[in-house]
Amino acid sequence: MNLNVTVPLNSVSLGFCGYNILREFYNRGISPNLFPIGQPDLSSFDKCTEDFKFYLQSCANKALKNYSRDYPEFRLWHTQGSETSHSKNQNLLTFLETNKCTDFEVNILNNQAATFVTSSFTKGVMEAHGIRNVVHCPLGFDSENYGVLNKPHAYNGACTVFGLFGKAEGLRKKTFKTLKLWAAKYGNNPKYRLHLHVYNIFLHQDPNQCAELNKQLIAQALEGKQYWNINLINSYLKTSTELNSLYNSVDIVLELGGSENWSLPSFNSTAIGKHLVALNTNGVADWANEENAVLVKPSEQMLEAHDGQFFHRGAGFNQGEFYDYNSDEAVAAMETAVKRYETSKTNTAGLQLQKDFTWEKTVDTILNTINKTQTAA
Repeated sequence: MNLNVTVPLNSVSLGFCGYNILREFYNRGISPNLFPIGQPDLSSFDKCTEDFKFYLQSCANKALKNYSRDYPEFRLWHTQGSETSHSKNQNLLTFLETNKCTDFEVNILNNQAATFVTSSFTKGVMEAHGIRNVVHCPLGFDSENYGVLNKPHAYNGACTVFGLFGKAEGLRKKTFKTLKLWAAKYGNNPKYRLHLHVYNIFLHQDPNQCAELNKQLIAQALEGKQYWNINLINSYLKTSTELNSLYNSVDIVLELGGSENWSLPSFNSTAIGKHLVALNTNGVADWANEENAVLVKPSEQMLEAHDGQFFHRGAGFNQGEFYDYNSDEAVAAMETAVKRYETSKTNTAGLQLQKDFTWEKTVDTILNTINKTQTAA
């Protein structure tokens, strides 16, 4: 089929999605006109084949010569910036991290042929604001880069290992609240460990200063106290193999973010059989359930999405509120997850996610929708 594709290809979450969608196009023999957003960087995908790299390069090389605005376009990007296109019929996969839409967002999204979202909650928010043709499009499990490793327990079974992942954000992801809560409950207790990888690469362009800022944020959250059983990984893991090893090293994953459109680290960890404590909100609620997770209900009182760093009051984008959680209920959920782990080391219901959510299904939704919008155009 004739198709224009505009996606990032890099080590962050959007780049991960772009890689997997294009890999599924490759599997189907679809050769789109590829317009990478930013400088492509495949270094984190250390299992990527040379043939797939050649495919990506050839799709990019031919784009300017072969594309047409009459061809449909699939774009993966933030709403801000998606007013541009290479087609009269652009279909956008994007993410909304609050419970409201601004007039700018509504207008940009209503100029798309279709808007894909990974969260049914977000779909409802957009539709309530008058956005047309919103399509729920869950993400998939990447079996090329993630899977169960047959290796001994990180501490030979002498303790239960928690994992807290994803980039550090205090307000939206509740990183520091969750960290403080775990430290108060399990800190310096030899029966428990925490593997902490919340490195935020967007804090500073200089790698050394970025590392120092990340370290300072963790120290501030812990109020300067030392916890020998918190293993801080204060660097950005460069490959999916390293990430997979990290996910395999834990027993229970903490996902208590106030507004996650999917949460790839927690999803991938749960899909390889790790137990999960999850705030039952937004996109996480589309894949986490009572069988594969210990769910924490969100607080009725929401928090304004304004942290002065990533979210700014009065801006044209990213306005609204985030969910919060009750600390006592979260601690009780951690205790329940420990009991689940003691009963069964493997979260067998979590393993089912590998079959329930695949990139093949994701691309089916994308292509079926594009075919409909192109026919209607």
